[in-house]
Amino acid sequence: MDSQQTFTPHGAPIRNSKLLPVQAPKRAIGRNRELGVMHNTLKIGASIFLSGASGIGKTALAAVLATAYTTSTPGGVLWFDVLEDDFDLLVARVGRAYGVNTRTTPGADPAANIKTVKDLLSKNKPLIVLDGLVEIGAARDFVRMCASAVPVIITNENTGAGPWTPLELGPLSAVDSQALFKQAAELENDLSYDDDIEGLCKFLGGVPLAIEMAARQVVTDDVTPAELLVTLPSSTGQDGPLLMTAIVFKRLTPAVQGVLLLLSAMFTPTTTAELISDLTDIPPASVIPQMRQLVTRSLVRESVVYGQFAYTLHEIIQDYTRNWLQQYQRLQGTEIRALRAVLKYTDRHAHDTHTHHDRLAAEIENIIGAAAFATDIGQGGALRQLVQALTQKSGDFITQRGFQPEMAQLTKLVTLLSSPTTDATQVAMPAASIAETQGSQAVKADTTRQSAAQSSQPAVIDEPVVTNQDTPTPGHTAVLQPKPFPPESNDDTQITQVTPAEPYTALYETQPSAPAASIDTTQMSKPDLVADDPSDLSDPSQPVVLAVPVETSVDTLDESLILSSPVMSNASVLDAMDEPAEAIQSVTPSIIEPLRTAEDTDIPTEHSLPSIQSQLEEARSAGDTSTQAHLLHVLGQYYVTQGDTTQALFYHRQALDQYEKLDDRDGMLATLETLATITAQADDAENTLVYATRGANLAQSLGDQLRLGRLQTRLGDVRMALDDTPTAIQTYAQAAESLRAAEDWFSVGVVMSKLGNAYLEEKQYREAILMLEQALAIFNRENRSDYASRVLGSFGAARKGLQQWDSARNYYEQALKLARQNSDRSGEAAYLNSLGLIYNRLNQRDQAIIHYRQALNIAYEANATDLQADAAFELGRMLTENMSTLQTGLQLLKAANTLLPRDETRQLINRATKRVDRAIHAGETLPAAESPRDYAAGAYSLAGD
Repeated sequence: MDSQQTFTPHGAPIRNSKLLPVQAPKRAIGRNRELGVMHNTLKIGASIFLSGASGIGKTALAAVLATAYTTSTPGGVLWFDVLEDDFDLLVARVGRAYGVNTRTTPGADPAANIKTVKDLLSKNKPLIVLDGLVEIGAARDFVRMCASAVPVIITNENTGAGPWTPLELGPLSAVDSQALFKQAAELENDLSYDDDIEGLCKFLGGVPLAIEMAARQVVTDDVTPAELLVTLPSSTGQDGPLLMTAIVFKRLTPAVQGVLLLLSAMFTPTTTAELISDLTDIPPASVIPQMRQLVTRSLVRESVVYGQFAYTLHEIIQDYTRNWLQQYQRLQGTEIRALRAVLKYTDRHAHDTHTHHDRLAAEIENIIGAAAFATDIGQGGALRQLVQALTQKSGDFITQRGFQPEMAQLTKLVTLLSSPTTDATQVAMPAASIAETQGSQAVKADTTRQSAAQSSQPAVIDEPVVTNQDTPTPGHTAVLQPKPFPPESNDDTQITQVTPAEPYTALYETQPSAPAASIDTTQMSKPDLVADDPSDLSDPSQPVVLAVPVETSVDTLDESLILSSPVMSNASVLDAMDEPAEAIQSVTPSIIEPLRTAEDTDIPTEHSLPSIQSQLEEARSAGDTSTQAHLLHVLGQYYVTQGDTTQALFYHRQALDQYEKLDDRDGMLATLETLATITAQADDAENTLVYATRGANLAQSLGDQLRLGRLQTRLGDVRMALDDTPTAIQTYAQAAESLRAAEDWFSVGVVMSKLGNAYLEEKQYREAILMLEQALAIFNRENRSDYASRVLGSFGAARKGLQQWDSARNYYEQALKLARQNSDRSGEAAYLNSLGLIYNRLNQRDQAIIHYRQALNIAYEANATDLQADAAFELGRMLTENMSTLQTGLQLLKAANTLLPRDETRQLINRATKRVDRAIHAGETLPAAESPRDYAAGAYSLAGD
């Protein structure tokens, strides 16, 4: 299509404030200084970069300025919700907003499109808002090259350098927090609750989203501030938005809870009323009242998209509810239901008319998201059904609406699925698979129903705790049948002339930025929504249902399953963890206070050992079990510090026997935790499982959340080492909840990073990113750049898995920088290796070789043989492609094969050797080979590092 040919715009400039995706608050409380800076900056055509924590008010502040622009300037507002959009996509979206094709095809020169966009913006002079998860490099290039003469507002959780004025939003002051609460609670003229409001706002830490959610409870549930205050935990410092989400969620009716949970499984935060109807089987006219219950509680934002209502979840609420679904193993089944809803919606509107094109355009992002999800779960039939609906049944929808970038994404997804036999009717298959894995939990469903029917009290459903079996233990499933939703409506009447509900928006944003950590699930209610068969979620003809498993106690584990677990034979348990062991060990206090029997027994040394042994014999002769237990523990700890595993195990096992005789549960727990650590370091998986499981049982019975979390973490480590990643994921998630309850935030960060890396192993990259973002936030807050470096490296791996090469490179470069600052030589080599791969994928061969050479040099210095082998192999593979470097490449391949023999390496060696022989016989002179070490060291003179 000619670049100047016009088509129907999508995302056109907004000139009516009521059509903004976010409505400005009635009064911008506590942000006068920021508004002044923004107004003066934008007035001269410059850019503002708003940063701050999720829920702090970035999007709402942007909405205040956008509202003013819709009434004061003819150019209106270009509002783009972004999800790490790259530079080319930003250019294409601006052109599409004006009905001009400015998409740059791969390999083409973007200069003409950049000039077109720059001219369009200079002529129309809109306010541009980039709201969401911003790719800072792309935004920087966009402002410099296209939007240097127009006002731009960029919102993002983390700040970044660029051609803009940075402005970081912090919490509201105490006075402003109380004023905001009163405004949202409609108590501005009531002084009788001032003390309670002050206490509430202090607890919520000045975060506008949390304050507004609390205030809306006063209105929607008719509670006083005092009544709300007493429902909060006694300790401060918790995440205010998450805490309020848990409280509000608990107060929703079961039907509305179900709608919220289903909505959270949709592929983007925004969904139209019609698609919600397909998702929930509620007629469109009935969807709106249900959704407005969520709007009035500040859980959802209402807007108008292509003439119909649309609803947007704040990312904190979406993360909370998705974590809920994940915890109960219902997330994929619910996402499958969402996929079926999108298929139904797309097929209904797959017609070549303007009205149907509007409906497809309204949900284009969810359609693309559904296609990506179908690809992830191997549903080729569903993917092809979506492609056919958009390209064949809908006429020229793609070209008429300028959705070529989205079509390119779909085409790429199609290439990822090679099976031609998958049918779209098989979308329910993964849910059935889930049902199969959970089948043992549903065995007693009928019995539970009968028990519930016979009892006058509702069934009490506890939260699940860690289970360590290879297969789920049979257990009950709560069966609390909801009122059925109304039958599906066949009325396709278009919703027109709509006006958004009066928003209760404070200064908080609703864009998909970094997700927040999940809250303690003991504060969550469980919706009365249950299916007898978990696979029912994949069938839209069924009511909205969710299965909630009953608690499975660690005490019920079959110990024979644990004892029969195989012993690790390769990497140790600790080596299998992507985070070092000291992450857990370093926060383990000395649990048993030393006895003051003699000065030389408090701190054992080689010279004091005879004295301790003598006291131990005296305690045994006197039958003093307590002293025996203590001295055995002291001896065991001494040998732990000496690295003598055999002696450490010998004495700690004896100490455990003595504590058991005393029924000293604290001593038993401390010793079990130590034994689990020792056996893990010794690669003894089966004993690690035994000790950690016993310790988890004991910690749970004692209510010791800290030790329970640490032991659950240890169990997750073992499961990872045994390649039982699904169980490891479940166990890590429960460890994180236990550690959150103990408010051990550093350990929470460690576990979340482990959880993210476990998802990486399963190639569940989106879930990995959610977990890693939480870990990174904690490590940044704790000023632990060493751990932050590892998490950034995992981010790079996730983006690499998603084939987002530029984003992956950015994360690896950040990780590399921190690794160098922390003198982490192994980490530095690993990230350089990864950057070599990225540059190779980006067809920047010279940069790839330089990074691999640097990686190899550092790997030699760090004596990291695995990293040496990886870098040498990649370099050898690349260098043997050219005759000028053939000899050096051959030496590198031989070095790699010595370190890590592989068939592929041997094949490359044989091939390179034959090429050398042929060249010699032909009389060619090949450049002499450099030794691998010399070749690696030469990289720094080339790179200037």
